[in-house]
Amino acid sequence: AVVTVAEMAQRLKVKNSSVETYLKRATAKLGVSGRHGLARWMAGD
Repeated sequence: AVVTVAEMAQRLKVKNSSVETYLKRATAKLGVSGRHGLARWMAGD
């Protein structure tokens, strides 16, 4: 299921910009491109 930045922020009780920052930092650290790349990394592909 696709979860929007706004939904993630609401669930984590943080601002949308914080979620966007977390996603950017995670993708940079893992060397993947975008949310799709992050999802593929998490799935082990």
